Amino acid sequence: MVRLPVIDRALAGALLGVAVQLVSGTFHGARATLQRSALVAGPADPGLAVQGAAADTVVDRWLEALSRGTASITSVGDELRANTELRTRIGPFFGERLAQWTGDDPDRLSAAARVSLSMDGARGARGFADRFLVGHPGRSKTFLMDYLRAADRAEKHREAAWAATQLSLISPRAADRARWQSEAAERMLLAGDSAGARAGLRDLARDPAPGARARESARSRLVEVVAGDAASVDEALEEIAAYAAAYPDSIGRTAGHRAQLALTMARARGAAAALRWIEGFIGQDTSVVSDVALAGAAAQLAFYSGDREKALEYSVMALAVATDDPADRARRVELLALVQSSDSSGVAWAGTAAHALFADPENAGPVVEFPTGVAGRPSPGVLSFLAARADRASRQDLASELWSRIVDSHPESAEAPAAMLGLARTAAARGDESARTAWLERLVVEYPQSALAPSARRMLAAGGNSPARPGAGER
Repeated sequence: MVRLPVIDRALAGALLGVAVQLVSGTFHGARATLQRSALVAGPADPGLAVQGAAADTVVDRWLEALSRGTASITSVGDELRANTELRTRIGPFFGERLAQWTGDDPDRLSAAARVSLSMDGARGARGFADRFLVGHPGRSKTFLMDYLRAADRAEKHREAAWAATQLSLISPRAADRARWQSEAAERMLLAGDSAGARAGLRDLARDPAPGARARESARSRLVEVVAGDAASVDEALEEIAAYAAAYPDSIGRTAGHRAQLALTMARARGAAAALRWIEGFIGQDTSVVSDVALAGAAAQLAFYSGDREKALEYSVMALAVATDDPADRARRVELLALVQSSDSSGVAWAGTAAHALFADPENAGPVVEFPTGVAGRPSPGVLSFLAARADRASRQDLASELWSRIVDSHPESAEAPAAMLGLARTAAARGDESARTAWLERLVVEYPQSALAPSARRMLAAGGNSPARPGAGER
């Protein structure tokens, strides 16, 4: 075993305190002790490290915690992931001790594999996993399910995909094999392995054993994956055509795939080309649900193309039947309201800006710059609409520009209080508490009768614990 020079008495005492807290399960207290000590010192003091007998003591206590079962294993893993300094300094030493500690004991091998997922890299975890599977095949299923859960928790998606694949290989029932193959494909997508996910879904779609429903589900998921990739438009066209031919009764699902591909096509080939393509399917069959799905995408594409009349026509059609997704319906209502309240030049400008945010949000330019030829200035409703789109596209810088334009140019508008609330949230997100407080106070003082004033008061009272902005999603 590698021994490093013994550290000073104060640090050794801190480490012993950490050990006592760890063995008693007080992991957050242990973290606080580590932070108070010099163990996790910052860049200004890089020489301090886990050393000597004190490090042995900490690791001994961790190993004892790992012996107590799943809850303790999870807690040790969480602690390692939460503290980069701790993981970096003690990680290699801990890994060495783990290898000595496990022997061929299945419970120890399982614990070592799962906690190693929280270390940097996953090679050590896979090594313990392989040893477990070779030495204890009768317990493979339980181990792999535990390993999959631990990999998900540690966000090691490739390891989760591997575990799901192994579960599919050892499952005797066709339905279980199909389920694990599907789970493996989803983890591959999370890991960025689109090719592996597609291959797995194709294999599942061709396998007769799980049954027709499982095959169709796999084929549909494959179409979704391909249709969402702007680099695979031609492949997606072929996949959708094949799916429609194989499952002629799945009209609604096919329409959903076409709507998805049309929006992807707008990124790759432009909104006008995508609109022409999807218009060829509207009214093709007698399904109102199908037309509603297609019209929802067509309305977006017409808006992106700056075609007010078509955007209005398809927006109305898209609301003919309620969708299963309230957020999607809310966006359709929002688009209809915008188109109805704007003239052709306003729709042209807003559509161009919205398409830039949709097609390439990271490189979208400053949408507050108004192009030459636009009559007048966009209304506060248009600015608010685009700010919401920018916010959902994780472009808070553009959203803030638009909200600021509303506050500066249209302070009397109904959109001004919401703009101030948006500015407060973006200020909080970048850690500017003084700006956050200033915007909230302005909202309360200048718009005391606004429906948002109570929210602003609660956020002021909560201080830095105010609610975060809504998550990003499709516009």
